[in-house]
Amino acid sequence: MESIKTLFLLMFFSKSVLLTPIPVTIGDDWQQINIPETLDVITGGAAIFIDVSQLVNKPLNFEGAKELFRANTVEGLLITKQGKEVVIRSKGNSFTNEQTFIIVSGNEPIPTNIEIVSVKLKSNTELKEVRVFWENGSK
Repeated sequence: MESIKTLFLLMFFSKSVLLTPIPVTIGDDWQQINIPETLDVITGGAAIFIDVSQLVNKPLNFEGAKELFRANTVEGLLITKQGKEVVIRSKGNSFTNEQTFIIVSGNEPIPTNIEIVSVKLKSNTELKEVRVFWENGSK
């Protein structure tokens, strides 16, 4: 029954939100990401996606990108309406024919009963002029 509910939520409420209409640079100091609206979590697989396409040589080299953007390159904090911090870290990459993303998510599933009001990110590899997205669920 739970899987039917999750499928329903993903079909009708899953969305991607661009958090940085103007590209930002993420370095080794916390970068506050001003979010346009409260972010919801519909499944524990919700995550930040950082578009690093312009930092990867073309034609796309998957292995090179995986080496450049290893796990734990990026650390983040999701701050809830109640002031609680949910720690997230880069776990891997996502690739399309044209884009490369760093996926930043929790070690444990992100709680679904929270509202996120603020996001902070930092990286041990400088990420210049990147766009940051929020995916509120994972299939």
